[in-house]
Amino acid sequence: MRTPVTQHALERMQTSIYSGEWAADSQIPSQRELAELLGVSRSSLREAISSLEGMGLVRVEPGRGVFVASLEQQAAVGRNSEVHQIDHTPSELYEARLLMEGWAAALASIHITDDDIAALRKLLGEMEITVKDHDVTRLNQLDFEFHSLIASCCGNRLIRALLAPIFSEEEMSAPRLSDTAFLSSRVKEHKEIVEALATRNPGLAQMAMRNHVLRSAKRVQVELPEHVHQLP
Repeated sequence: MRTPVTQHALERMQTSIYSGEWAADSQIPSQRELAELLGVSRSSLREAISSLEGMGLVRVEPGRGVFVASLEQQAAVGRNSEVHQIDHTPSELYEARLLMEGWAAALASIHITDDDIAALRKLLGEMEITVKDHDVTRLNQLDFEFHSLIASCCGNRLIRALLAPIFSEEEMSAPRLSDTAFLSSRVKEHKEIVEALATRNPGLAQMAMRNHVLRSAKRVQVELPEHVHQLP
């Protein structure tokens, strides 16, 4: 059983990962720095890092240090989270995405930087290539990165942490559609989201994200309750 001090360190580090403060595949600060930053002993810190490694959120490379897990590994962690143990319908999943991602996009439009916009546009360019190559697996990975990046830009670490399990690749994209027209539609909607974010207008960003989620639900034939169209 973890001590309160170790649990505190673990939660702080989880937040740094889920918020995007520590980017995927990046090296986290040294144990000395972290111990000072978190106000814990190195033994408590090592225990917290061991827990993170066991959860699949970091990897320890002997002689090099501790690194944040890749986005694919984080997606796998999300699939095993408590959220995914809850019995829910596809409709409930998309309704949650509609509400949470819409607000995340609105907030992101306020906090997003030019570098963030450039990163999103780079992802769009890669998506277009995958559509031409009909590489559905790679497109799904890029889709995961795209939505995760927007959530990381929202300026609210709790929202990012709550969205993390919903962004797990399997949940967001099942069932997968490989028809070229469907793939092109996904990329087009992502472009609309980026352009809305670039205006720094929260209303436009929220609308673009909501439209994307609604169309995504329709593509996979998930029927949403009528009341979702009445929500802001």
